[in-house]
Amino acid sequence: MSEIEDPDDYPTPEQQEEEEHDREEYKEGLLRYGMAPALFVMKCGECDTGFTAVVYNGASGESLAVFPDVAGGIATPKTPESVGYYLDQAARAQSVDAMSAAATMYRAALEHLLEEQGISGGMLGPRLEALLRKREANDKSIPEWVYRINPEYLTVIKDLGNGAVHTNKGDVSLQGHINSSIVVLIQTAFESLLEHVYEAPARETEHLTKLRAAAAAVTPPKKAKG
Repeated sequence: MSEIEDPDDYPTPEQQEEEEHDREEYKEGLLRYGMAPALFVMKCGECDTGFTAVVYNGASGESLAVFPDVAGGIATPKTPESVGYYLDQAARAQSVDAMSAAATMYRAALEHLLEEQGISGGMLGPRLEALLRKREANDKSIPEWVYRINPEYLTVIKDLGNGAVHTNKGDVSLQGHINSSIVVLIQTAFESLLEHVYEAPARETEHLTKLRAAAAAVTPPKKAKG
């Protein structure tokens, strides 16, 4: 999977949230009237992404799976391939209501994001604890974005992913807490994280480069001292 080259082809977070809302409404409408089995093809009016929706009879009754025609899930244009891979896996799991699996994949995406940002070594829990201690100490060796987010989001994404894969003494009923609403909140938190880590710094660099070039173009050259 490669990076998305043209940022204009990628929907904004607001468009993504609207698409998610529309899909949920569409899903509720399809299931309300008993339509299984059925197949639908849809297209986003904003980003032109195509979706295939399948209404089927599942173990708990009628269910809906929605599959986009692009990979990446919520991966942004600047998201590294390793992080994007697990975000894509999370999106695929969400599409078929496998919420525990989705939570696990978001946790994996977080671990790869931290690794890519130079926050590595040891298991994820102790690594986050060390990162938060450095943040509290105003340690300048950690990435700047760490100071721009609520660090508890990192911890709860880790905890939810852990809870999805740990045995919990065989009590699988606990997985009910990781429902679609919770996974959407994980997704929203991760969208914000991607914005702070990758997109905002890239935009700032691009804008400053253009501004510097324009400033240089209108600034007379300094006269050499005689």
